[in-house]
Amino acid sequence: MKIVLGFFLGIASTMVGAFPQADQTEVSSEEPTEGLDEKPTEVPTADAKENEKKGDMARCTEVMTNNGLNFSNFWHGAAHGIHSIGLEEIRHFFEPDAPEHIKIPVVNADLSAEEMIVFHAPLRGYDEDFKTMAMKVMAYFMLHDKPYFYQQGVNTLEKVTHQYHMHEIYSAAAPIYRKMKEDPPTDPELCPCVNDVTLNGILTELVNIAKQLKYFAR
Repeated sequence: MKIVLGFFLGIASTMVGAFPQADQTEVSSEEPTEGLDEKPTEVPTADAKENEKKGDMARCTEVMTNNGLNFSNFWHGAAHGIHSIGLEEIRHFFEPDAPEHIKIPVVNADLSAEEMIVFHAPLRGYDEDFKTMAMKVMAYFMLHDKPYFYQQGVNTLEKVTHQYHMHEIYSAAAPIYRKMKEDPPTDPELCPCVNDVTLNGILTELVNIAKQLKYFAR
């Protein structure tokens, strides 16, 4: 049960991070003063960068634990939850007014492309003549299916079924998202940890998923 809850919290938290609340940080109206005795900026060494990364990971582990999230497996649920989401699904399940080029990384559905990951959920172009999301998805997959589309080594029906499976996840995560949106986390350090997809492992797992989908037939 904890694993399942953590999975849904992962995708819901990622969505909350993608739609941050209005910035409450006070901005100083004073002009910044330039010091005459400023020291030149030192270029950090590789060891310093590694130590900084370890420090950030330790900090985010504590921050996420304090907010009911498990840093050690957050990447798994969040990456799986967002790997094939499109802008239409984001608008349907989570945020009706979500803008284009929203910064949610997903696996590139064109598995022949050099870029495995696209860094914004794409507007796929579902047929708006259909009233239900199920029919929109089916029509889109049937029209665009190719051997290198979405997942290699499976037929169109299996690809559509996979996306329907993801819709079940979105449906389960949506109420959690709405609850978190109505009562957002108050910890100012949480969103940076959730949104840092490099540090928290989401990006690495998305690449792993992309490879699994691309080489599934092998």
